[in-house]
Amino acid sequence: MPACLGLAAAIALGCGIQPGHAADGQPQLTAVASTEAQTPPRHFAKITTLDGKTYQEVTVQKIQPDGLLVEFSLAGGGFGTAKLKFRNLPEGVREPYRYDALQAAAFEASQAEGEKAWNARNEAWAERRQAAMDAQMVREERLRDQVRAEEAARQTAAEARAEEQRQTPPAPYPYGYGYGLGWGTGWNTPHHHVPHLVVPPTPTPPVSPFMGPMRPLGK
Repeated sequence: MPACLGLAAAIALGCGIQPGHAADGQPQLTAVASTEAQTPPRHFAKITTLDGKTYQEVTVQKIQPDGLLVEFSLAGGGFGTAKLKFRNLPEGVREPYRYDALQAAAFEASQAEGEKAWNARNEAWAERRQAAMDAQMVREERLRDQVRAEEAARQTAAEARAEEQRQTPPAPYPYGYGYGLGWGTGWNTPHHHVPHLVVPPTPTPPVSPFMGPMRPLGK
């Protein structure tokens, strides 16, 4: 009898342990399955948006509160990129990404505000750049006007000097042309009242008493 009780206890203990292991393992399997189910997909063979556009071989690059940044295959080859808004995606596509309309609206408002601020900064920068370019053009035009004025002044001065030289008679040559050669029509004519240049005679060197008279050639 005691042996039967021990056997029954052993069987009962074995039966109690087995469900315990199953109970311990079941939450683990459920947790793994739940984690796999919560992982949003990263690849789609095809996505057709609510407005009728179709994207082939879609790869999700980034998940944002208001939509997906994706890369897709182009019909002619190559790849393209696009932003697919959650509100424009079918329910079956956007459901794994836990789309929240309120969060999406807040994100879009923040993005719009940032873009507005960026546009304002860019517009102010463009205005400053245009003002600087206009000021540079004014300086360059002023320099060109100055160069043109200086060139005109030099040209006027050169023309005045040339006209003055044309109106001024040439000064008489003091020694005359052909003096002593009998020309008589040079600057040393009486018409110009220029006195003749008097050239003193060249003195004859003295004859040495030690030298005899030179014999003519051939004698």
